[in-house]
Amino acid sequence: MSFNHFLASLFLCSGIFIDTQHSLIAEDGEKGKASASTDPFPLRVDYVHYRPATYETRMVQENEDVHPNRGGLVYLYYTNTTDEVVDLAYWRLNHHDESVWRLDNLICWDRRYDSRILPGQTSVLEINGVSEDFQAGKPYHLEWIDKRTWQTSLECVGSFVQGPISIPLIRVHKGLKTVDVHLRNQGKAAADIGDMTIAGKKIISSTLVGKRLEPQGHAICRLELDDGFSRSELLIAKVDYHQRGKTRQVMAHRRAFADNFPIGTWGAEPEQYPSQRQHHIDTCVKGGGPTSAFYRKEALRFGYRSLSSVHLNHMALWKEEAPNPIIACLQLSDEPDWVTHPQQVLLQDNLVRRSYSHA
Repeated sequence: MSFNHFLASLFLCSGIFIDTQHSLIAEDGEKGKASASTDPFPLRVDYVHYRPATYETRMVQENEDVHPNRGGLVYLYYTNTTDEVVDLAYWRLNHHDESVWRLDNLICWDRRYDSRILPGQTSVLEINGVSEDFQAGKPYHLEWIDKRTWQTSLECVGSFVQGPISIPLIRVHKGLKTVDVHLRNQGKAAADIGDMTIAGKKIISSTLVGKRLEPQGHAICRLELDDGFSRSELLIAKVDYHQRGKTRQVMAHRRAFADNFPIGTWGAEPEQYPSQRQHHIDTCVKGGGPTSAFYRKEALRFGYRSLSSVHLNHMALWKEEAPNPIIACLQLSDEPDWVTHPQQVLLQDNLVRRSYSHA
């Protein structure tokens, strides 16, 4: 991976990069709008977020682009509206089980945050699709299958369209009780910002800068919560806005950690530590187990935090060491869309989250 590709990955992971290619953005929010079935399914569809893959074609291009990314990123948000627990078995897209999409390499990865959805709980399904099935404008039929009844517990039909209003960044402050929600208008019509909610949390105060969101405008809302998040807890934000005489919603999510801005490099050798410190580099990609010299001595001495490459053989050690303040985040796989099968990415994600839930 090149250093430029590494920086691009940092920006994408932190939500800093914002796509401004308007030809892919639906000015009419009703176009492609997801519609839930009228049947009384236990899971309510709250919002479907879609972002087409365009960055690889304009900013980062591989010399051997044998399998170009023709898809996009999908987030499906849903809430359990019943008084009973819903246990999820698997998702279906266009009448094919999740296993088909993974095993045929039609997606890069997918992630569920919870398999057991409690009454009133909101959660999200992530799918990073790379096939033409995930192209902008393509119709979709999404379902969750209940593990106890093997019946559909959620159904959502629509087409993949990028909305004009987005939440490109959610910032979490130290203490995990203060949250900044950034909004961006990539469309051509102004929007007025309405209510904001954080799933499962009580907001005691809010300060909004930029209530009217003009085209290409940016707004920031600071929310103070009554009860802070636990470290790594799922944070889901929802914002109502009014545009073209209609009220709509936009949602986004992340896991709750106190943010810091890394100044990083792909790797660092011991002889480079002093010079990198002089240049205020404080983050690097580093492998090895938690008992290595880097994690025991060198990181503390030179002020590093690590984007730690995961070795599954070391997970028992990481669990014993948790939480480790040196770890900024864990790298499951380098360039998974190129070198790692989607099923392996899912396995890595599940194992790591169960062994080390602090990053």
